[in-house]
Amino acid sequence: MRPTRTAGGRSVTCISATTLRWRDRFATFGPAQFLWAGMFILFVSLEFRAAGIYPVVFADEWSYSSFARLLPLRDASVPSYLYLGLFKSTLICGDGFLECARTINNALIVLTVPLIYLVARRVCASWPAAFIALFSVAGAFDTYTIYFMPETMYFAGFWLLTLAALSSRLSSPSRYGLCVGALLGALSLVKVHALFLLPGLALLGAYRQWAGRRTDWLRSAVKSMALTATAFSVVKLGMGFLLAGSHGVTVFGSLYGAQAGGVVHGKPYGQVALDAMRNLTGHVMALALMFGVPLAALLSLRWRSGNDDLGEGKAAPQLIAVYTLIVLLPLLAVVGYFTASVAGTGPYESLSRLHMRYYNFAFPLLLVIAASQSESAKNFALRRAVYAVVVGSIAGYGLHELLRTFSPSMVDSPELRGLTLSPTLYLVLGIAGILATLVWSFNTRWAVGMFVFALLPLMALTSNWQVSSEVRKRQLADVYDEAGLFTKRYLGPSASHLTVIAPDPAALLRTLFHIDNADVKSMQLAPGSHIDVDHLPAGTEWLLLIGDYQLPSPYHSGMAAGKFRLVRTAQDYTVDFRRASWPGVLAYSQGLSTPEPWGTWSLGREITLEFADDLPLRFQILLQGHSFGINDNADFRIQVGVQERTFRLPSDQDGYVSLEFAPGANQRVVRITIPHPLSPKSVGQGDDLRELGLGLIQLRITPMRPAQSS
Repeated sequence: MRPTRTAGGRSVTCISATTLRWRDRFATFGPAQFLWAGMFILFVSLEFRAAGIYPVVFADEWSYSSFARLLPLRDASVPSYLYLGLFKSTLICGDGFLECARTINNALIVLTVPLIYLVARRVCASWPAAFIALFSVAGAFDTYTIYFMPETMYFAGFWLLTLAALSSRLSSPSRYGLCVGALLGALSLVKVHALFLLPGLALLGAYRQWAGRRTDWLRSAVKSMALTATAFSVVKLGMGFLLAGSHGVTVFGSLYGAQAGGVVHGKPYGQVALDAMRNLTGHVMALALMFGVPLAALLSLRWRSGNDDLGEGKAAPQLIAVYTLIVLLPLLAVVGYFTASVAGTGPYESLSRLHMRYYNFAFPLLLVIAASQSESAKNFALRRAVYAVVVGSIAGYGLHELLRTFSPSMVDSPELRGLTLSPTLYLVLGIAGILATLVWSFNTRWAVGMFVFALLPLMALTSNWQVSSEVRKRQLADVYDEAGLFTKRYLGPSASHLTVIAPDPAALLRTLFHIDNADVKSMQLAPGSHIDVDHLPAGTEWLLLIGDYQLPSPYHSGMAAGKFRLVRTAQDYTVDFRRASWPGVLAYSQGLSTPEPWGTWSLGREITLEFADDLPLRFQILLQGHSFGINDNADFRIQVGVQERTFRLPSDQDGYVSLEFAPGANQRVVRITIPHPLSPKSVGQGDDLRELGLGLIQLRITPMRPAQSS
């Protein structure tokens, strides 16, 4: 049909068709489109938020970065070999390794959204599932993406494991045990804490056989549990061996193994138990405040369905409820015990810490349980009212008491930290959560709708914004950042002989992160302390002092910038000619070619080496190298001040020369004269036109005591 036209020549029919197309597009915008759009926006926002943020968490970031990038996997003290192997790829990014690690984290956490959605769809409609999937990730939890830590990879792996554990295709004990055990074994190579999930997942396999009302459920349950444990052990130890050799055949690794062996630090077990209970009250109050409706729903579920076959397409809410409990309860017990056992052992260890990051990866499970009741509109029931009042009372008490006793932080408990940074928002959102819990007792559909479509997005975005504001404060470098960045650029490979001294142990590790050298040593000393150079770690040639410290008079010189100083403590002057620069040793050099893996060739008639400081009054030069061509039968001359010595070196192998000088004061220049500089081309050895004569490997100047007068 031809388009009709108005007097102005415009096609009315075409305009109407365009309008209809846009209406159709909006009409077809559903949960899938919502998820894809949300995932794209989330990834872009995470990339922008991470830009320009200096490292935040220590010692974890420094430990994982050094284990992944600077050391062989076999030397890592934590058995996170799968994580370390993946993030070793950040080596290709050079000095931008942290930005690359953050991009990998961003991709992993965004790719977890579909996994959560698929789990939620097993018990609820598509829109609630989409909201849960997106806002579970878009909350304060996503601040873990800025850290060089395994939290985001562990999060993604856990939800892949969850999807498998709840899959209807794994109804047989063999499939469940082999698949779930293998995935859990791989997850334990991301974070060893996955080990605490093993008993629960083994029991979940048994529960599936019992709840499915199989006649041989007991035998099937035992088979499932045995296969789960076997597959876990084979994958964990086998992959550990493949990635890290014999060192990878370990359960906890050296770090956690030592902690597990002496975790109570001499405290009475009764005291540890009481302290653990005190700490757990904080976790319970926090969970009731943030997840009142899901907790009430969790308590109200019956644990065995009367007509659900767990092998069918849909999973019963009871299955997810059991899974949630077997995940959260053991981890809560471990967190409480760990917090109590280490309280008081360090400046940051106390009972007021809420280590929710050891289980907050499972928070979306609570949301899924709540959404599983969104299809119902039950009337008032006394049993539900009792649960609602209990959970609401705990939340109300927590609203008043939680922050008086406990101190949530953006690393330990980012979700709670984000909600409590603003007292007004904390009060409003807390009261709203309590009201939604009470509403749930007489109308579950209203309460679930209020929680999933209003409270969840509001709490997620609010907590994310608040914690991100804290994170953005790290866009400004402090003295620890500046000291580390300067030292890395100035010393380069020479940082292997560096010791860093600072008063703040956590910030000191941030400096080590910037220096990025696994051989650097560190010491924590109070400001104003006197430093005994003779008792520094072996091999120390440089000191980086952050703060005000006292050094003996010979070591007062050095480079100072604000509140940090870089001081050279080595008594000798060593020039390694396999390097391109010699910070703090040479101020100027001439007559040298480009460094090669073995050393450096001389160029032309003379080599000039000007040292950064005055040479000792009397010293020894130890020179390692070889000659080129006919120079092996000639005398090289070396001059310091007015004193001159001669030496010879072979051309067919490396040789050593030891020479003594006493040139007097104020001497800094060493000159070496080449007897017969000649090019390789002139003697038929290729096309190299450089005039070579001496191949230098190392030159060391060592002070000597003045000669004793007779």
